[in-house]
Amino acid sequence: MTPENTQALMSWLTLWAPRIALALLILIVAHFAAKAVKWAIAKGIDRLPFFSRRDGPTSVKPTVDVGERVGEVGYWLVWLLGLIAALNVLELNAVVAPLNAMVAGFLAYLPAVVGAALIFFIGFVLATIVRRMVEATVEAVELDRRLIDAGLTHTPRGPGLARLLGILTFTLIIIPVAIAALDVLNISAISDPATAMLNNILMTIPRVIGAALIIFIAY
Repeated sequence: MTPENTQALMSWLTLWAPRIALALLILIVAHFAAKAVKWAIAKGIDRLPFFSRRDGPTSVKPTVDVGERVGEVGYWLVWLLGLIAALNVLELNAVVAPLNAMVAGFLAYLPAVVGAALIFFIGFVLATIVRRMVEATVEAVELDRRLIDAGLTHTPRGPGLARLLGILTFTLIIIPVAIAALDVLNISAISDPATAMLNNILMTIPRVIGAALIIFIAY
């Protein structure tokens, strides 16, 4: 190897070796950080009553582990941020520029996604609580027995009426919540048709209830 080649190699190593080492260090840190984020997200979601995994001896685990799936999203997001940081250190601008634009767009839209998910989750919890309250109230007053005793219906006794009223209450709450969550997303191609459909369903429910009452009273 000629002295010129040796000098060029030493210059290249002096310039790029620290950058390569720093990029590798960033990727290693990103890997462990991504694993930690995945674990934290999975554990946090598993603690929620609606998504928790049932590990008891007589329980059946859900088909889809929501915590694990959401944790994987967080894992790859942290990995992507680490990869972008490593590429920035290596000054690979042709590769980094579109990735930076993609991440910037995602981070700009992330608050809307989080807000919509939070609205829907809170509404879902509220609708579930109200549904259970309605079912418990109907079962406590024995509404089905009173209707049978009054000769207004011949429906066999059981949880059917309570479940029906509970589902109706749940639907009346969850539909406006879903509309509000879609409005927060502000994706007209998705939110406009979905909102119109949900509005039509919401407007149809009172008509169905009215028609059922008319038939019931006439009967």
